[in-house]
Amino acid sequence: MSGSAILLRLDQQERTEDERDGPVRQQAQIRVDEPQVKTLDVEPDRSTAREQLGRDPAGLVRSAAVTVCCGSDEDEVIRRAGAVGRDVDELRRSGATGTPSEVAERLRSYGEVGADAVYLQILDVTDLDHLHLIAEEVVPQLEG
Repeated sequence: MSGSAILLRLDQQERTEDERDGPVRQQAQIRVDEPQVKTLDVEPDRSTAREQLGRDPAGLVRSAAVTVCCGSDEDEVIRRAGAVGRDVDELRRSGATGTPSEVAERLRSYGEVGADAVYLQILDVTDLDHLHLIAEEVVPQLEG
């Protein structure tokens, strides 16, 4: 699969690469679209991290990788999805797709179910306007 990933920290804390390693399991639900909910199998209190890995559970980071397709309007979203050969409806179900406000809302939902960080998968790294739109209009909505 082509593309690139950008790490977006939802907790705005510095973490080392080592802290991102290791399995952590918990039950969490993420709304994908109205009737559909994905359930992830993850441990709620991270206590198994100490037992299984010999690590401080507070130092572990829960993260998710999310494909992003953002546009200033619906036409731009459709154009970007088409440029990478993807269906807009599929991207809406499985990623963060839509206007900057819609994408920010979707990314916030990962933090609401316990994700500390989200890796943004950008499928067309040659579309610099897309990267600028995310940096200028999505990320500020997630800060603070």
